[in-house]
Amino acid sequence: MNQRATTPRTSLSFRAVALVFAALLGIGLALGFLVYRKYVAYEPKVMHHVPVGATFVVRADLTHVMFYEPFRRSIFPLVDSFGPQKPSRRERLSALGLSVNADVREVLFALGPAEGDWIAAIGGHLPRSGAAKALADVLGREGQRVERAPQGYAVPAASLVFDETADGVLLLGSSFARLDSARPASDDSAELGLGAGGLSIAGGRLPAPLRALHANFRTGSVVGVNGEVSFQGEPALAERQLRGLFGSVSALDKALVEPLNQAEFSLDSSRVAFRVSLPRQAVERLAALAAGRLPGQAPRSTTTGGFEGP
Repeated sequence: MNQRATTPRTSLSFRAVALVFAALLGIGLALGFLVYRKYVAYEPKVMHHVPVGATFVVRADLTHVMFYEPFRRSIFPLVDSFGPQKPSRRERLSALGLSVNADVREVLFALGPAEGDWIAAIGGHLPRSGAAKALADVLGREGQRVERAPQGYAVPAASLVFDETADGVLLLGSSFARLDSARPASDDSAELGLGAGGLSIAGGRLPAPLRALHANFRTGSVVGVNGEVSFQGEPALAERQLRGLFGSVSALDKALVEPLNQAEFSLDSSRVAFRVSLPRQAVERLAALAAGRLPGQAPRSTTTGGFEGP
């Protein structure tokens, strides 16, 4: 009787395959986490650099598409203002390690307390060599006079100063006094870091009896604005003034009319809470309007209804 030669089985057992797969999966997840932490993840921080006495502050988180796209189209091109066309200023900044379109993750803009006082705070994955130095190098190569001072850099012809904070936020402003006011990190305006951004208005920018307005943004199919206004005085008058304020803003562009007319209000003895839903078109129009009112772009204007716009 012939016996067939048996071939020894060399295939891996199911347990060995599972262990190898688990090991490779673990390595992949670890590498993905490291890449995410280094290149993608970002901890908001510009809200910690609101200058003392600011009366109008707005922050936008550009990791949210509803804000990123309007900024990419209307705000980011302002970086190239008054600069050579080819290569653009953004292209030259990118060559020095600062890609405006990719690295900037959040922006904050603050006005006041005096007329002409302003601060812009920019956060993101900015170059380790220094975003302020990169900007100074680019402006210097354009032939602009950039002065180095103990508080940072100054461009006298443009009435512009800028520097970086210890935690890596790029600050641009109207004076070194405003930069110094915004430089120390503080938690006083931490609520601006919630959700997709926030808004704060106080002082003479609101009509009496309104005293202070605070709101936060959340994004989805629309940008939801939830906030409240504190007041001192007659509740009915406070609500009328807030409705008038919304009416003044809606008059800026027809895309804002319907969303602001449909705002929801609730009133108690010391505050008026409100809720607004802004569709993409309204957000895009607000970004375009803001681009035309930033310092150095167009004269500031005052809207009707007692609200002094930025």
